[in-house]
Amino acid sequence: MITARNSPSIPRVIFAMLCVLGLCGLGWTQNPPAAKPADNASVLWKEPALQVKLTVKFKRPKVQDIIERLRTVTKLELTLADNIDRTRPVFDGLSFYNAPAWVILDQLAKSTIVQGKWERRGKGYRLTSPLPPFVPADAEPPAPAGPAKLGLRYFLFALPLLAIFGMLLLLRRRRRSQQAVAASQRPKHRERPHPTGATRS
Repeated sequence: MITARNSPSIPRVIFAMLCVLGLCGLGWTQNPPAAKPADNASVLWKEPALQVKLTVKFKRPKVQDIIERLRTVTKLELTLADNIDRTRPVFDGLSFYNAPAWVILDQLAKSTIVQGKWERRGKGYRLTSPLPPFVPADAEPPAPAGPAKLGLRYFLFALPLLAIFGMLLLLRRRRRSQQAVAASQRPKHRERPHPTGATRS
């Protein structure tokens, strides 16, 4: 008959289970890897040159102001698409303290004026936007080119016709002049006298 003294006690069993869990869970004490940024930020997040940390403070900056500052610090070729507005302030104010450069660029891409993303281009990155080009409200609409081009075409078509008509008119006048000179130089025809030898009876 087995006595209770030969059976492991409950505290020992619990202690053994905790030891096993502790050995299996040594890796849990390590810090988890940094979360990967979402959307287009991952393109910039992988760039070593954009890991440099900056402290910036802009007041009503334009897109070009931010790009030039980051281009100088990172030494990367940062360019803008042609349809991105370069005249209006992109933020009322923009401040970062000890922030990676890619975070600032990502914030710029998500702004209301841009609403785009960064794309890898050659040795740098290009900021693109799906928005149409910005047109100021006080800008005068361009004059329609249709009537001007149409008038130019008519003029170019009529110019050779006018030249031909002028040459024909000149040749006609010259011909008439030559005929008049020839007629003036032609001898006049003399009338023969009637015979007067007839006598009356």
